[in-house]
Amino acid sequence: MKKSSNNFISRTWHFFEIAIAITIITAVIIYLIHPDLHSVVKSASNAYPNEIENKSGFTLFIQYILNNGFKVPLQMFIFALIPIPFLYLINVFYTSLLPGLLYGVAYTLAFQKGFAITIGSMPHFLSETFAFCLFASAVYPINLWIRDKIFHRENNSTFWFEIKLFLKRYILYVLPLIILAAFLETYVADWITNLMI
Repeated sequence: MKKSSNNFISRTWHFFEIAIAITIITAVIIYLIHPDLHSVVKSASNAYPNEIENKSGFTLFIQYILNNGFKVPLQMFIFALIPIPFLYLINVFYTSLLPGLLYGVAYTLAFQKGFAITIGSMPHFLSETFAFCLFASAVYPINLWIRDKIFHRENNSTFWFEIKLFLKRYILYVLPLIILAAFLETYVADWITNLMI
């Protein structure tokens, strides 16, 4: 069990490092190529769920939890049931790509504004991304178990053991971090950004 926990943590950090690299590389590329800013901003804003638009305060906080704590993880869980390795990371990488686009655009418009937006969004961005990486790491053994059974590889675990371990990790680690990220995004991000502009 200790080895499993160590693998869970190291896998999470590995996914997180890749996600952060995607954000940084995307921001640098957008900054360097100076694309049609209107199109980039429109594309990024279209990526946010409709139920989150035009909401504020506690309602927005709840919508973030419902979307990032249940809807996105459910998509990732369904992807994990498909016997293709790392398909469930699509949501993680997509979540990492969007801030990179917005950071690149913000720095293109004005360095000070870009810096303020980056610092303001960093707490919720890091906590949300890390939560998704935790979730991806938690569903990895389920995906591996399914692939092992299909390809007749030895696996001493049972499917229900992997499901129970996954649920434990989701409830103890992922969901609390998603709630924290929702709070930071709703109540803290704009406050920090406005302080710096």
